[in-house]
Amino acid sequence: MRALLTGLLLALAPLAVLTACPGPGTVVQGRTVALDRTGKTVTIIRDTAASPNRPRYDGLPPETFQLPTNPREMGPEPTAGLLLDLDPEAGVLVLYNPATRRLDRLRPRIVEKQTGIVPDDPLVRDKRFPRVDHDSGIVTIYCPQRALVLSFLPPDAYRQLTPEDWGLGDVVRLYTKEPGKALRLMNVTKTDIFKK
Repeated sequence: MRALLTGLLLALAPLAVLTACPGPGTVVQGRTVALDRTGKTVTIIRDTAASPNRPRYDGLPPETFQLPTNPREMGPEPTAGLLLDLDPEAGVLVLYNPATRRLDRLRPRIVEKQTGIVPDDPLVRDKRFPRVDHDSGIVTIYCPQRALVLSFLPPDAYRQLTPEDWGLGDVVRLYTKEPGKALRLMNVTKTDIFKK
């Protein structure tokens, strides 16, 4: 009986060690829709695309993560915005709606579209975007990744949104081992991977 008990304990020992050690973590990528500096949390809409070359920020519900406690594991602070995607050719904007916790597809009236606008172009250099003209209601956004300046008139229900709301939130990549807690955060939007 004693030999049987000893054999059983020896057989279970590796299992106990495996369950005591945390397993590999997971990487989550998404666009930032909220940043709480006081609570030290970031809320993202997850990228559900199969291909990293064609992201699709539509993973609902939104996910909130505690920011890394170690400052060395935290990249540049992400900027939040409710704009998740834009298709200027189709005239469609995709916004996250915090009130309904859903995605809204808008078809605003496009006022002007300018392409080929690089960051040092006088049209955008040293200027803040997005901009909202409170007299006309026209919103102007600049998307450097697409070299695009887009001015549009949003539907009436969205006229109360702030310039920050109209921004494309930064894309972040989080490394986590437990739900809701990021051990590392990389700001993909603000990180130049080619910089030495």
